[in-house]
Amino acid sequence: KIIRSSKKSELFIMLAACIVFMLKIPFLVYGLLFCMALQSTFFGPAKYSIIAEIVPGNNLLKANGKITLYTYVAIIFGTFLAAKITDLTGRNFIIANLLCVSVSILGIYCSKQIKAFPKEKSRPTSQDYLPPAQNFRELIYSIHRTLLMKTCLVASGYFMFMGGFVQMNIIPFAIQHLGGSDTLGGYLFLVMSLGIGLGSGLVGRFSKSSIPLSLAPIGGYGVSICCFLVYFFAHNIYIIGILLILLGFFGGIYTVPVNTYVQIS
Repeated sequence: KIIRSSKKSELFIMLAACIVFMLKIPFLVYGLLFCMALQSTFFGPAKYSIIAEIVPGNNLLKANGKITLYTYVAIIFGTFLAAKITDLTGRNFIIANLLCVSVSILGIYCSKQIKAFPKEKSRPTSQDYLPPAQNFRELIYSIHRTLLMKTCLVASGYFMFMGGFVQMNIIPFAIQHLGGSDTLGGYLFLVMSLGIGLGSGLVGRFSKSSIPLSLAPIGGYGVSICCFLVYFFAHNIYIIGILLILLGFFGGIYTVPVNTYVQIS
């Protein structure tokens, strides 16, 4: 229900964006951007939590690897189209937004293919529907879990923080240090997303039924080293491209084992 509702709200936001771009009201554009981010906060957790309901436990790692891979393949394709269509349309954002409307319609169709689960197979859920109350309940619940579970929860949140930080700064980085445009920044994010998809896909493909949590520290060290190297080679676009692929790759092998452990625990 959450997935279907969030996809319907996405279509509404995209249609509203077409009108706002026609009226050229920057304040409302920022408001719709906030609404789109809010929609993602409902869709993202539902997307990952549903995996444990529809996939047997011994295939959970591979499923997480595939979901992460497909997610970033979509990000790659979307980022490429965003930069390409911006150029082809001469920054006509109304035309570009019509493509987003089409994608939203496709998302609604796909969400309707998800079948409802029998009640006996569904996990018990909280009756708190306000996000602060739900978050507080989950926080209290996690305090009483094992140290490994707490560590994985923090590690999962850290990955989201790092991903958001890099995504927000990659376009300013392309403009200030590489002398490029915002379009170049979009292409750089595409490169990093390719690395994340590759890393997460390999974890799901080649790992056995056990969860390879030992890969998470390796991924974490790899991400940190790549970030430092990006600073030292900030003006070389070719090295930056390679480093962003590696940064994404290490991020992929970091997040899949962590998220899988949280789901089964």
